[in-house]
Amino acid sequence: MKTVLALLCLIPAATSKLIVPQWISDGMILQMNKQYGARSFLNGISDAGSKVTITAGSTKYIVDADPVDGKWEVMINPSSSHASINIAITNTAGDKINVNGATFGDVLFCSGQSNMVFPMENVLNATEELATLANFQQFRFFQTALNYSSTPLDVLEGGACTAGICNSWVDAQTAGAKNYTYLKNFSAMCYLTARELTRLRTIDAGTPVGLVQSAYGGTRVEAWMPESAFDSCPQYKNLVPARKDQNAAMALYNAMINPFKTMSVRATIWYQGEANADEKIAGVDQTAYYACMYQAMIASWRDKKGMGDFAWITQQLPPSVVSGTPMSQQLETGRIQIRLAEAETVPHTDGLTDISGMSVGLDMGGRSAWGVDHPPNKNEMSRRMALSLYHVAFGVQGRFTAAPVGSLKGYNSYWTGPVFKSATQTADGVVISVDEGSGFGMSLKDVEGLNVNGSSAGCTLCCAKMPPFEVFVNGNWSTIPASSVTTATDVITLKVQGTVSQVRYAWSDFVECVLYNNDSLPLGPFLANLTSSPSTEIAPVGVKEQPIQSPPLGFNSWNFYHCNIDENTVKKVIDAMVANGMKDAGYQYVNIDDCWQVGRTSNGTIIPDPVRFPSGMKHLADYAHSKGMKFGVYTARAQNTCQDRPGSYGMEVIDADTYCDWGIDYVKIDVCHGQDYKNVSSSWMKFHSRFEACYQNTGRYIVQ
Repeated sequence: MKTVLALLCLIPAATSKLIVPQWISDGMILQMNKQYGARSFLNGISDAGSKVTITAGSTKYIVDADPVDGKWEVMINPSSSHASINIAITNTAGDKINVNGATFGDVLFCSGQSNMVFPMENVLNATEELATLANFQQFRFFQTALNYSSTPLDVLEGGACTAGICNSWVDAQTAGAKNYTYLKNFSAMCYLTARELTRLRTIDAGTPVGLVQSAYGGTRVEAWMPESAFDSCPQYKNLVPARKDQNAAMALYNAMINPFKTMSVRATIWYQGEANADEKIAGVDQTAYYACMYQAMIASWRDKKGMGDFAWITQQLPPSVVSGTPMSQQLETGRIQIRLAEAETVPHTDGLTDISGMSVGLDMGGRSAWGVDHPPNKNEMSRRMALSLYHVAFGVQGRFTAAPVGSLKGYNSYWTGPVFKSATQTADGVVISVDEGSGFGMSLKDVEGLNVNGSSAGCTLCCAKMPPFEVFVNGNWSTIPASSVTTATDVITLKVQGTVSQVRYAWSDFVECVLYNNDSLPLGPFLANLTSSPSTEIAPVGVKEQPIQSPPLGFNSWNFYHCNIDENTVKKVIDAMVANGMKDAGYQYVNIDDCWQVGRTSNGTIIPDPVRFPSGMKHLADYAHSKGMKFGVYTARAQNTCQDRPGSYGMEVIDADTYCDWGIDYVKIDVCHGQDYKNVSSSWMKFHSRFEACYQNTGRYIVQ
């Protein structure tokens, strides 16, 4: 009955012109502004030019509907609690929509093609997995009906609905009713990822979670892109395949994403790429094409929401064939190419996408009721996705502990498998470095796996006959025997003769042998050129700058972006201020206000968030300087900042020297959480004295 009422409240009277998208309905989850969260928005359509009054809890907002199309939007006050509120929306004509039981929590948006649609009833140990819902009654579900459109829609329209209730919020009690009828037909990746993320959370583990499934099987990435996204790939814009219905360019974005464009979310998880792998475009590099289109899609979804760069996690494609499939056939499935393109979304120096992560799936083969291309072990894929999501969305570093809940056992794990960093050639052979901490206890292992009926889906050739590393020597690719691969913490060495120019790993659809770390998390596929050692040359000191004679003017990130800020967004802000004349008008400072720091090294040096600022803060300072701009950061004279990032109290000298080394021009020093500290004034003086030393040594003046 509760679910039916949620639908009825969205059906206005015949003469009413007050309309809201269906996600604004009874039982909805509003994204809370806590731990890298975001402010929430509401939107709708009313009579053109009318006044719309929104009462959310005890707060009233009045906005004007657009004078032409009647569209309106409002940002509601942030909440860090899980308060439940009622919302009333009225317009000048007296039309009214009531929304009861809206709750602040986290929203997980789940999209892609059939492997995201893949239902709970088809996973490994489905009966046991369905029963875990009893321990996650704070979950609320929203399955989007399948639909496509040639023009952007403001509200969802009808279509196929696998769960039986679509375009409406469903509580956990309803999802579990009648032997889990609803949950059985809900996205396994969506539910299991949300469940595992909840188990990992050490703060607010009982946070309400809204799970939104908006996925459509057998679809290409181009169908999920808005029209503006294609401008980011001009070299491919005219090569997009002409398709009909759900695979037409923009068709799914228009119908199944645009109606959610103002919904604030904690993160999006994405599982797609099979359709693009299966159908190649003649004469086009498949990896470069998909990498461009996919990243353009991510950027456009973020831009359309206007809430900053929310977290984005990709499920890298698992095998689409069984072990022992002839290599000539495996090389034609496109999985290798799409996996490499998906890896481009992982944060890296000068990358296009930040605040992002990936669940590696190259060892997750198996046959389900839907076939080999739909492996049943969404259980482990989702666990890996949750580990990455906790790291990316919440800024948590290192090892995580999942709490035991009901029948689910607890575990402790690093957040990722080995992450490729670089490859060089030494007298010992090819030395591959992985990110610090990700490569503890690495070893090659035969791939194991299960079909849904319990039979083996593991390797047949395995490490003995098909090891995963290859090097390019004398114009040919040569396989490195498993016996010639040695590992140490964060380092892999391949014994090889001759001059190597490239190295690659996992170059097949079904990978028979995989390198794991001590937490049984795999190294993802890569293809890399060998690099030389970096230069250690130090740039000469320039002419000393003069202290500024007027207040610094520019842009501070907090008011709009809050914690949804990253290096690519900062670069866009810098470019915009240069292009629109603000720089020439004297607005030359761009400051990142909190949420950029995540920890300290063993010697106390502050660590920038690697998923938000993978190129480092010096890189951003150099970029700003190259545009004639100034760059700044935030800290606090306390153990923690306002957003509970590492503060500078007791670390002032180290931090000041670090900011000097980075080329920082401005430091906002807050007193958040440090008001009662005895030495808060002397803390500022320590900063000031070290900044003065920086000025004398480098000629750079730091405003503080």
